[in-house]
Amino acid sequence: MTRAISIVRETEYGPEKLCTVCREWWPADTGFFGVRHDRGCRLTGRCRACDSQRKRRQHRAKKDRDLPAKAAQLAQLGIAETARRLRRSPHTLYRVARAHGIEFARQHKQRQEASIVPHIRRHAGRMRQIDLAAQLGISRTTLRRLAKQHSININSRAH
Repeated sequence: MTRAISIVRETEYGPEKLCTVCREWWPADTGFFGVRHDRGCRLTGRCRACDSQRKRRQHRAKKDRDLPAKAAQLAQLGIAETARRLRRSPHTLYRVARAHGIEFARQHKQRQEASIVPHIRRHAGRMRQIDLAAQLGISRTTLRRLAKQHSININSRAH
């Protein structure tokens, strides 16, 4: 086990100690350095600011470790609800989903609808909207939305 050497210097304002992380000189007192009670109440090597950052990073890393499993459990609720429940941004959840192969409800629905588009394109000029929607098992509104998204002209006057 390696041990960091504590560097202390005497100044006109009193003793100062070097932080082992940020390499800044701080007054050698408990206001700037933590205390190790297990080692005879000595000051720690990291200043309080660096120690706080380290704890924050560790906490964030633990939360990120659990995030893919939690996101996968809530994926059927959709991205917005999952983000709300996990208190993370949708951007973060999309990044995690891409990395771990998680598919949210909206993405799943869009992929299913994209598989219908060739059928819509094939029958668009020959069938009425209502008949085409019934054949594909979707609503007329969904049919019109998909046609508009994929620039398909639906002939609603076909007989």
